[in-house]
Parts: sequence; C-alpha cells; structure tokens
Amino acid sequence: MEFSETVTLVLKHGDISPNQGDLTATADCGSWENGKQKTSFNINLKRLLGTMYEEHDGLFILRLNQISYGYGANWPVGEADKSMTVYLGGLNFVNSTYDVRTGNNTNKCPIALLNVLNNSAGVVSFSPNTCLCNFKKSTDNVVLTFELLRTVDNLPVQSAAARIPSMAFTFDIYPVKPKYKTKNII
Repeated sequence: MEFSETVTLVLKHGDISPNQGDLTATADCGSWENGKQKTSFNINLKRLLGTMYEEHDGLFILRLNQISYGYGANWPVGEADKSMTVYLGGLNFVNSTYDVRTGNNTNKCPIALLNVLNNSAGVVSFSPNTCLCNFKKSTDNVVLTFELLRTVDNLPVQSAAARIPSMAFTFDIYPVKPKYKTKNII
C-alpha cells in the first residue's frame, strides 16, 4: 500500500456549543447527549476529502492521532469510568468492527482506549500504527458518532455532575492505493 495524500480532520465539542455545561446540545454541525458521553458530528465527506473523494473509489483509512480533553469537575465517577473505549460509528467500515463477545461485525468501531485522571486536562497522542479503521465511501454526507463506554462492561461512562469535559479529536484520512495495478487482458 502507498500513502501519498492525507486530509486532517479536527472535531471539537466547542464547535457544537460554547456552553459546555449543557447535558444536551444541538447545532447544524452536530449534537451531544448524556453530558457528551455520546457526540455526533455532521461531515460532508465529499467536501472534506476534495479531489481524493473523486479520484479514489476504494478504501480509506481513518487514523486517530490525538484526543484532548479539558479540565472538568471530577469527570470519572468511579474507578471503572476512568478507563473507557472510544467507539466510532457512522462510516461504511470494512474489517474494523468485529465484536469478540457476539462473534459478529457491528456498526461501530472501537477506535481507542482512553484512561483519564480526576480533575486534570490532558492530551493523548497515539502511535501511527494504532487507532486505525478502514472505511469505504458510501454517501457524500455522514454522521460520525463518538460514544464513550466503560472498558470493563461497555456501559456508558458517567461523569460527576453528568457532564464530560470538552474534547477534541484529531484524525488523518488516507486513501489506500493498490501497489500494483491490474490490467485487463482481452
């Protein structure tokens, strides 16, 4: 495989609403519910990817580079809430969504594991070889949904005062180009 093009995508709670204390918020660009435990962003893939969208019909890789989170009011309630899996939904995933418990593919990808501390802001940077998922373009517009679930039991992460601090997610998107082109033989 060869990666020669990339597009960076930054998704922030602050783009949905500057009032971070709300349990729910809705804007043209997205929404959150349950104190930001589940957040959705409206993305125009065609506009985001530009010429890559038209030039590549096949596979793309979405790579999570960083998650940053703001200072919050004791956001993990219990020890189990400090370790979470960040699930991503809304793309046409390929070979990225297998659930060992059910033995089936699902409609969401476990994109990262995140451990947080009480009363602290943080930035978590991920290795270039982790936090990847494959997807195919299916429609011009998608709704990317992030869901924070406790790693230990897949229940929603709960925060003190039921509000998770503001977060920002930084991604790179790469088209996957076949290394060798096939020729039609007549």
